[in-house]
Amino acid sequence: MVFNQSNNRRLLPTHIPSLIREGSNLVSHFTFHSSLKSKLAFTLAEVLITLGIIGIVAALTMPALIDNHNKKVVEARLEKFYSSMNQAIRMAELDYGPREYWFEDNSDRTLQEEWCKKYIIPYMNVTKTGLVNQGGSSGGSAFFTIFFADGSAVSMALGNGRDWLFFPGNINKLCFFILL
Repeated sequence: MVFNQSNNRRLLPTHIPSLIREGSNLVSHFTFHSSLKSKLAFTLAEVLITLGIIGIVAALTMPALIDNHNKKVVEARLEKFYSSMNQAIRMAELDYGPREYWFEDNSDRTLQEEWCKKYIIPYMNVTKTGLVNQGGSSGGSAFFTIFFADGSAVSMALGNGRDWLFFPGNINKLCFFILL
């Protein structure tokens, strides 16, 4: 313990040896002296330069982070669709027999719609159905399309009924082919 010599009063405990007396103030070696604190002020230019550097780093990294997020969203929606489609096919097999015998001529969209309404749509959570023009507004083929609650959609490609076009979000964007 440190004592004041004039009246023998205890000033500092011995377990805090870093505290010292400077005049009437107690000062720690671990804190800044009041004269040092005024030198820590930043100028506006320094703050703006720092914020500018942070902005540049964010501008360089954000596109990659957004792209990775979008890829994960597409993968998750595709995985969910694939699982739902397999489950719908299994349930339809209980009602209509093995899927090997479901073959029908799906060369036109009316036949596609009938086939989907019989074998797929009753067993899936579908928000709406409709025709989507795959070649843009100027041309191309219109496909019967099934829309889901998460914003994804699927269309059966014309032909053998085994190729499907999967749209992970905006139906006007690139689609993915799925072979069942």
